[in-house]
Amino acid sequence: MTQQSSTRLLTMVTPEYLPGFLTLAYSLAVNGGSQITSLTVVHDGKVPRRVKRRMRSFGLECEYVDSCALGDVSSPVRQKQPRLDFAFKKLALLKYPHEGTICFIDADMLCLNPLDGVEELGHLSAAPDRGAREPRRIFGRPMFNTGFLVFRPSDELFQAVYDYALTTQRPIHQLGDQSVLNWYFYETDPDAVHLLDHDWNTLKRVYHHQPELFDLQKVRLLHYVGPKPWDGESHDQGEATYHELRKLWWLSFSAAGGPALFPDVAAP
Repeated sequence: MTQQSSTRLLTMVTPEYLPGFLTLAYSLAVNGGSQITSLTVVHDGKVPRRVKRRMRSFGLECEYVDSCALGDVSSPVRQKQPRLDFAFKKLALLKYPHEGTICFIDADMLCLNPLDGVEELGHLSAAPDRGAREPRRIFGRPMFNTGFLVFRPSDELFQAVYDYALTTQRPIHQLGDQSVLNWYFYETDPDAVHLLDHDWNTLKRVYHHQPELFDLQKVRLLHYVGPKPWDGESHDQGEATYHELRKLWWLSFSAAGGPALFPDVAAP
């Protein structure tokens, strides 16, 4: 964001998400709008120098922060769902040391249109978790997807959410940080949740299951939930259905110099 804005654009990266991170950053630089000038990268594992060098060529100023600096946040349901460990580490972002607003964007997203007005979004803003069907409801309210999340961080917020995760009997293991945040806010402070238009975070499944809601001219951020475009198509998981969306991702990945940095990522 511009220096005048108190909103910090932030993503979180692990080694297996590096191709997605590179592509997201490039798409933000090209399509995000003139107000997108910087990106904070919280990384769980090292970001290779070659990737950082490529990032500098986008004209996007990146700040790299080791996730260890935010402390360890282990999943309270480790034995049930080992895959959720990283998802729970994302909860540490709730205490990121920033006096302003955080705009979190998952590294498996692609920016297609300007993020105009993002600096005006307040705590707690997110789009509905609309995909193969309408969002499930929690206490009568639609679940939001945490791939794009605007919030005001604080130690108090983190501690309240994490204590809730440790003590609640709600089914928070289902979707990791997303389940925790939905159950926490809808049970303790439902009026704090501001639901955005789904164009802010369009899950790829809308393309197939609700095509009448899918418009590439309006989608700001396309979210590649499920199998990732850099992992190739897995026909037994229905990924062939999203072949055109994978080609769309590849265009940005290729323009970002991805094939040279990640030669194992196959073209669609």
